[in-house]
Amino acid sequence: TFGVHPLVSWVDEYLVLTHGRKRADQILDDIDSRIAATPSFPGLRRFPQGHGYKQWMGDDSKALMKVYLPALVGHVPDGIV
Repeated sequence: TFGVHPLVSWVDEYLVLTHGRKRADQILDDIDSRIAATPSFPGLRRFPQGHGYKQWMGDDSKALMKVYLPALVGHVPDGIV
């Protein structure tokens, strides 16, 4: 299956509605920086470019969520993370 993970789309929409496009883009850049800075660790896949690609397979999506969710801390309400 190809496509953008629904959570990634939702976070983008949430940030734009909450902060406006310019600030949302800054926050998304910070999230990408956090994803890219993930250290090597058994069981975690690294995404040195952040999540900035538009499509990925199911295995890629699952691996991304392991590092994406922690990268959201402080940018979305705590109950979401």
